[in-house]
Amino acid sequence: MNYITITTPDNIEIEYRLAGAGSRLGASVVDFLMQILAIAALVLTIFFTAFQGETSNLDNLDDAGWIVGIALLAIFLIFYGYYIFAEVYMNGQTVGKKIYGLRVIKENGQPINFSQSLIRNILKLTLDFTGVGVIMIMFSKKCKRLGDMAASTIVVALDPNRINLSAVSLAQMLSAEK
Repeated sequence: MNYITITTPDNIEIEYRLAGAGSRLGASVVDFLMQILAIAALVLTIFFTAFQGETSNLDNLDDAGWIVGIALLAIFLIFYGYYIFAEVYMNGQTVGKKIYGLRVIKENGQPINFSQSLIRNILKLTLDFTGVGVIMIMFSKKCKRLGDMAASTIVVALDPNRINLSAVSLAQMLSAEK
């Protein structure tokens, strides 16, 4: 496990455990599922609102161009805006990061701002689908991917003693309670 010590402006040293590739990948899977659920809700809402839930209304799609345009814009905003909105307004955490006990912070220990989240997530959504981000996290001294390097951010584990439960250990805990 990698640790980093940050000295605050008040000259107080805080030690954080850096989040590794596994926990970050797990958090990304949860976040991706959240995005898929949001898109499914959007598509169902559009279908039942614009077409009154009737497939016979799909025959006349002459005026549906604006509906498709709005849907595509909303899907774009869900994919690109989810991470930025969550990290800025949820204190450096997305739903996945919250579940895994992770947080994005500036390298000086302060909360990230909009521009840093924008930089790190534009690079995340363009390069990380190729696997480059995971490789960079594994081989970077500070467990950073390109987006973290460009935005001067790090991802830390909030509780260094937290153990991510696997299905086996969860089953063992449940059987021990009986």
